[in-house]
Amino acid sequence: MENIFLLFGIALVGIGLYWLVTDFIHVRNGFQTRGRVVKVIRAWKMDAGQLRYSFAPVVQFQGKENQAVERPLETCSNPPVFFEGQSLDVVYYDDKLYPTGSGWKVLYALTCVLGLGLLITQLF
Repeated sequence: MENIFLLFGIALVGIGLYWLVTDFIHVRNGFQTRGRVVKVIRAWKMDAGQLRYSFAPVVQFQGKENQAVERPLETCSNPPVFFEGQSLDVVYYDDKLYPTGSGWKVLYALTCVLGLGLLITQLF
């Protein structure tokens, strides 16, 4: 039974580090701006080999050449996290749109800390 918590702790640390590194890459190399959710689309998405019903916000923002651009956010969820009219900080990187901000970084860091806590309690 204790091996399950050890593996779960390793998985949480890995997931948190992956999120932190990819967020760092997106913020460093992408175009950062503020956008507004113009609509929320409902769609079936393939996630980890399973078909899931999720909500993806479509965000309108000003591109590099000051043209209005609308793109769906790469973050989908069920229940919806974003709502029409909501303003949010986004990063446009590799023709995709990602949410950014301190709240997301705190979530990623807390995932790592939770995983480290599980690892420490299992190892000592």
